[in-house]
Amino acid sequence: MRTSEVNTKSTSKRFNDQLSLNELRARLRRLDQLFKEFDQYGAALPEKASETEEFEAKYFETGAMYQSALVAFTVRSTTITNLTAFEASFKFPRSSIPRFDCKYNDWLNFEDLYLATVS
Repeated sequence: MRTSEVNTKSTSKRFNDQLSLNELRARLRRLDQLFKEFDQYGAALPEKASETEEFEAKYFETGAMYQSALVAFTVRSTTITNLTAFEASFKFPRSSIPRFDCKYNDWLNFEDLYLATVS
Protein backbone atom coordinates (compact mmCIF):
# COMPACT_ATOMS: atom_id res chain seq x y z
CA MET A 1 0.00 0.00 0.00
CA ARG A 2 2.89 2.39 0.73
CA THR A 3 4.24 2.05 -2.84
CA SER A 4 0.85 3.01 -4.23
CA GLU A 5 0.78 5.99 -1.89
CA VAL A 6 4.19 7.17 -3.15
CA ASN A 7 3.10 6.68 -6.78
CA THR A 8 -0.03 8.70 -6.11
CA LYS A 9 2.00 11.56 -4.65
CA SER A 10 4.42 11.65 -7.59
CA THR A 11 1.49 11.54 -10.02
CA SER A 12 -0.21 14.45 -8.33
CA LYS A 13 3.02 16.45 -8.70
CA ARG A 14 3.04 15.60 -12.42
CA PHE A 15 -0.63 16.47 -12.77
CA ASN A 16 0.13 19.96 -13.96
CA ASP A 17 2.13 18.47 -16.83
CA GLN A 18 -1.19 17.08 -18.15
CA LEU A 19 -1.58 13.35 -18.33
CA SER A 20 -3.11 11.81 -21.42
CA LEU A 21 -6.76 10.82 -21.38
CA ASN A 22 -5.91 7.11 -21.56
CA GLU A 23 -3.42 7.41 -18.71
CA LEU A 24 -6.01 9.18 -16.56
CA ARG A 25 -8.55 6.43 -17.22
CA ALA A 26 -5.99 3.70 -16.50
CA ARG A 27 -4.93 5.34 -13.24
CA LEU A 28 -8.55 5.74 -12.15
CA ARG A 29 -9.22 2.03 -12.86
CA ARG A 30 -6.07 1.08 -10.94
CA LEU A 31 -7.10 3.30 -8.04
CA ASP A 32 -10.51 1.61 -7.91
CA GLN A 33 -8.83 -1.79 -8.05
CA LEU A 34 -6.54 -0.86 -5.14
CA PHE A 35 -9.49 0.27 -3.08
CA LYS A 36 -11.33 -3.01 -3.76
CA GLU A 37 -8.23 -4.96 -2.70
CA PHE A 38 -7.89 -2.85 0.41
CA ASP A 39 -11.55 -3.36 1.21
CA GLN A 40 -11.26 -7.11 0.61
CA TYR A 41 -8.13 -7.62 2.71
CA GLY A 42 -8.96 -4.94 5.25
CA ALA A 43 -11.04 -7.37 7.28
CA ALA A 44 -8.04 -9.69 7.68
CA LEU A 45 -5.73 -6.90 8.89
CA PRO A 46 -5.53 -5.82 12.51
CA GLU A 47 -7.98 -3.04 13.25
CA LYS A 48 -6.27 0.36 12.99
CA ALA A 49 -9.00 2.86 12.34
CA SER A 50 -6.62 5.78 11.79
CA GLU A 51 -4.78 4.01 8.93
CA THR A 52 -8.07 2.92 7.35
CA GLU A 53 -9.44 6.44 7.53
CA GLU A 54 -6.18 7.84 6.14
CA PHE A 55 -6.22 5.40 3.21
CA GLU A 56 -9.88 6.13 2.45
CA ALA A 57 -9.26 9.89 2.62
CA LYS A 58 -6.34 9.58 0.19
CA TYR A 59 -8.40 7.33 -2.08
CA PHE A 60 -11.27 9.82 -2.28
CA GLU A 61 -8.92 12.78 -2.69
CA THR A 62 -7.00 11.10 -5.50
CA GLY A 63 -10.16 9.79 -7.15
CA ALA A 64 -11.69 13.27 -7.11
CA MET A 65 -8.49 14.71 -8.57
CA TYR A 66 -8.54 12.17 -11.43
CA GLN A 67 -12.26 12.70 -12.07
CA SER A 68 -11.77 16.48 -12.20
CA ALA A 69 -8.89 16.05 -14.62
CA LEU A 70 -11.01 13.75 -16.81
CA VAL A 71 -13.82 16.30 -16.90
CA ALA A 72 -11.38 19.12 -17.69
CA PHE A 73 -9.73 17.02 -20.39
CA THR A 74 -13.10 16.21 -21.95
CA VAL A 75 -14.20 19.85 -21.87
CA ARG A 76 -10.88 20.93 -23.41
CA SER A 77 -11.14 18.28 -26.13
CA THR A 78 -14.73 19.24 -26.92
CA THR A 79 -13.84 22.93 -27.09
CA ILE A 80 -10.89 22.26 -29.40
CA THR A 81 -13.05 20.05 -31.62
CA ASN A 82 -15.76 22.70 -31.81
CA LEU A 83 -13.25 25.45 -32.61
CA THR A 84 -11.61 23.33 -35.29
CA ALA A 85 -14.99 22.58 -36.86
CA PHE A 86 -15.86 26.28 -36.78
CA GLU A 87 -12.53 27.27 -38.32
CA ALA A 88 -12.94 24.67 -41.06
CA SER A 89 -16.39 25.98 -41.95
CA PHE A 90 -15.44 29.66 -41.78
CA LYS A 91 -14.83 31.35 -45.12
CA PHE A 92 -14.15 34.95 -45.91
CA PRO A 93 -16.75 36.62 -48.08
CA ARG A 94 -15.99 36.57 -51.77
CA SER A 95 -15.03 39.96 -53.11
CA SER A 96 -14.36 40.89 -56.67
CA ILE A 97 -11.26 42.98 -56.99
CA PRO A 98 -11.29 45.14 -60.07
CA ARG A 99 -8.68 44.47 -62.72
CA PHE A 100 -6.30 47.19 -63.76
CA ASP A 101 -6.23 47.81 -67.48
CA CYS A 102 -2.69 49.22 -67.35
CA LYS A 103 -3.66 52.70 -68.51
CA TYR A 104 -1.67 55.32 -66.68
CA ASN A 105 -4.61 57.73 -66.55
CA ASP A 106 -6.80 55.12 -64.78
CA TRP A 107 -4.24 54.27 -62.06
CA LEU A 108 -5.47 56.66 -59.34
CA ASN A 109 -9.09 55.54 -59.75
CA PHE A 110 -8.02 51.88 -59.69
CA GLU A 111 -5.83 52.40 -56.63
CA ASP A 112 -8.66 54.10 -54.71
CA LEU A 113 -11.14 51.39 -55.66
CA TYR A 114 -8.65 48.61 -54.85
CA LEU A 115 -7.76 50.02 -51.43
CA ALA A 116 -11.42 50.56 -50.58
CA THR A 117 -12.20 46.96 -51.53
CA VAL A 118 -9.28 45.34 -49.70
CA SER A 119 -9.25 47.49 -46.56
